[in-house]
Amino acid sequence: MIDSVRFLVLSVALLAVASPATAGTPPKPLPQSETVKPGAADSGATKLIDINSATLVDLKSLPGIGTAYARKIVEGRPYASVDELKARKVLSNGAYDKIRDRISAKGHSKAVAGEKPGVTAPGSSVH
Repeated sequence: MIDSVRFLVLSVALLAVASPATAGTPPKPLPQSETVKPGAADSGATKLIDINSATLVDLKSLPGIGTAYARKIVEGRPYASVDELKARKVLSNGAYDKIRDRISAKGHSKAVAGEKPGVTAPGSSVH
């Protein structure tokens, strides 16, 4: 019994002595490949998701975007800019704010607003 008490006291003493020495030690840095550099999003290191061509799975990988929002984005295509998601009320302001730095609208169609690609106007013919 006395030996176990001594062992316990020594263990606590060692922990008390060792703790202050390691408490001030900074955490080990991540390997270079895992660190995020300032401005990485601006340099093109982050892959933007094109809202005009992304799949439902790609869109659902964005924070705050579930199946319902992903479908609304797809159904509202094409977009001339990412701001149209908010302007056309496809996304709430909060959902838009979470993803605006992760999306682009590069592959937009030159269709007039309201037109769907591949649909011809009445009276016109396709040859």
